[in-house]
Amino acid sequence: MCGPLYHLLTVEDRLAAWREARRVLKPGGHVAAATISRFSSFHDGLYRDLFRYQEFRDIVTSTVVDGHHRPPEDRPFNWFTHTYFHRPEESVQEAADAGFLAPQVFAIEGSARALSDDEVEARLADPERRERLLWALRLAETEPSVLGVSSHLLTVARKGQPA
Repeated sequence: MCGPLYHLLTVEDRLAAWREARRVLKPGGHVAAATISRFSSFHDGLYRDLFRYQEFRDIVTSTVVDGHHRPPEDRPFNWFTHTYFHRPEESVQEAADAGFLAPQVFAIEGSARALSDDEVEARLADPERRERLLWALRLAETEPSVLGVSSHLLTVARKGQPA
């Protein structure tokens, strides 16, 4: 599920999406669901100097508290839209509440978000550098204490076998 969870503003709607995924999944199959990190707009504000706008600082403060990213409709498109930004443990709980087994959260960008796009491309283009980069990212991709560094998260869970 890439997209629906952060556009579903209530936990009830997100659970309905998880349950529908479980319904259509084969027994023993896996689901992968993308979410946006609770701190994504914080990072965007920091990297893009959006904190110069009091209005953006207010949005980020609210988002960090309750997960709802609520930019005014008359603001720039790159401030995104009204969405729900997850804490990592929330997507794990939602998956479990929908009946999935062993949910686990992975950082998508992870600590590589600190690198410039050009640097990431250079490392990926060189096989040895790519392997070192991927090794480093794998080392921390599920570490709870650093998941918030990533703007996007992927929650993977399994549907159980029938009894």
